[in-house]
Formats: sequence, structure tokens, C-alpha cells
Amino acid sequence: MGWTETVNGYSGDVKSFLIGEMEGDTGINHFKVLGYRRVGNEVYIAMERISNETGEQIVFAIVCLIRFKDGNIAYKDMDETVEPSYYNCPESILKLLTEPINEHAETWRKKCRVGREKRKELNNDLKIGNRLLLETDIKFADGNQTGVLEVTSEKPLIFNGRYRVSKKYITDLGYEVEVKQNY
Repeated sequence: MGWTETVNGYSGDVKSFLIGEMEGDTGINHFKVLGYRRVGNEVYIAMERISNETGEQIVFAIVCLIRFKDGNIAYKDMDETVEPSYYNCPESILKLLTEPINEHAETWRKKCRVGREKRKELNNDLKIGNRLLLETDIKFADGNQTGVLEVTSEKPLIFNGRYRVSKKYITDLGYEVEVKQNY
């Protein structure tokens, strides 16, 4: 599936733009955004769908990837039933959802919750002097490669004196922590 892109139709307000694109009535169903959270270039939406015929209501998740180019916005939307590979959905969105529509939606929700727990654990491990022993080496743009990241600054988060690596990337790779011993 591809991306949808505006041509001179973007005002600069991502939330209003995406809600305008997502909400509406198809004649068969009515769609309304109940929750919206942006995490970097990922947008998580709790979407209510009400059948115009039966009145049945479900609330499901949509993941929108967004990118900007030359004053325009492009987005790629995927609902949870296709189990998108983006697991940063905030709990505030997950709490709004009704029962999962299929096993893919259920698996996606579980992965979002597991990912959040892993990031919480990582936050506890990110203390100056602690070393993260990665399951897979990272190769940096300067050509250096390592499987060990030592926390040298907490804010901003810097490893090995010069590298920034996202928490999501670290949790995706997997790691063990070697805690600095206080002498």
C-alpha cells in the first residue's frame, strides 16, 4: 500500500489535517476520531466506526506514518488488523479500543504493551557509566561498529561520548545491562 500526499493542501496542523482526512460518513459507516497521539513520525488514532444500518459501534486503532516534503504532508495509514510493525501506541489510545477485531489486532496491542514495558526498563538502565551489551552490533555513519554502548550523558542521551541511539532502536535490538559499580 502506498502513501497519500497533499499538493498545496496542508496548513501545518498535522492533527487537524489527519482528523479531516479520517472522519466522515461513507453511507454505510460513520467514522469519528476519539483519540489522537503523535509519537515522532507515527500517529496513533482511536477510530470509532458506527454502522448506519445496525448502529453497531467498534473502536479500533489506526497507525499513520507521516513525512513532510516541500511544504506538503504525506501519510500512510494502516489499521491494527494488519498488525503494522509500529508498536509505540500510547496506553491512552489502547484504553479507548473495543475488543480486537481479529488475532492480528490482538497481537499488535500486546506488542505495543510489551514494547512500552521494555522502554520503561531501559529508562531505569540509562544511568551514566552503565553499559548496554547489545545482542547485535550497531554500525555508525562514521564507520565505527560496536556492540557495547556506555551511557556518557543522560540528557541529552549520549553513548560512548558521541553517539545518539534511539531507545526504540535499542529495545528492538535487545540488550543486557552492565551496571557501573560505585566504589
